[in-house]
Amino acid sequence: MTKKPDRSSSVPLYAQLETYFRLRIVEGELSPGDRLPPETELAKTFGVSRMTLRQALDNLVRDGLLMRQRGKGTFVAEPPRKITAPLYFPVSFTEQMANLGYAASSRLLKSEVIENPPALVAEHLNLPADQPVIHIRRLRLANQLPVSLDSSYLPYHLCPEIMEADLAGSLFSALQRLYDLRPVKGENWLEPAIATPTEAELLNVAPGTPLLLMYGVSRLEDGTPIEYSKALWRGDRVRFVFRSHDGSLSLQA
Repeated sequence: MTKKPDRSSSVPLYAQLETYFRLRIVEGELSPGDRLPPETELAKTFGVSRMTLRQALDNLVRDGLLMRQRGKGTFVAEPPRKITAPLYFPVSFTEQMANLGYAASSRLLKSEVIENPPALVAEHLNLPADQPVIHIRRLRLANQLPVSLDSSYLPYHLCPEIMEADLAGSLFSALQRLYDLRPVKGENWLEPAIATPTEAELLNVAPGTPLLLMYGVSRLEDGTPIEYSKALWRGDRVRFVFRSHDGSLSLQA
């Protein structure tokens, strides 16, 4: 980004400024303890109103990247402690957060039956193209802070009443309690992604913020796919640990 925000862009000026400072902090150009210039000076430098600048800085303060000290100014904060999650699945989000000492909660955004699911979903669930699936979309929180945006796709014929369960809790627990279906193995893939405006609003980040996309299939003991999932994780709040028992790591291009 140029020094002054692009007024011809569809991205609001405050969001451009927020991304500018966020990247400088994440990439280490601004270090913990660094003091920002006064707001009047910054507003003049970027050619924006003080209100626009303050909106950008307020969002960064809210996210814990900046802190204000009365009478002293605005400073780069110490980086927040990240949730360190072992990369082994399947495991429920609720159970995983509990094991790490966090209070897990979810906000249900959508639950629906899709009569003709996307080809990729049907393929991963080993279903015919016209076999309906259940789609559940949730915002996942740890200690009331948004950490991931999840979509789960389930074969309708295996759990037709699952949408009547408490989907703000553990989906895996509901599957086991209602249908005696227990995911015990699976495959997952991890790759980078960029937050769209809608995703950014839900995850409380700026549009264009780098995210971690994890998607994969959870299976029953006999290998039957029970869930195809996609989760967008906030990279500033979560990191994954890779562990290997045989000294090897499988990579796919």
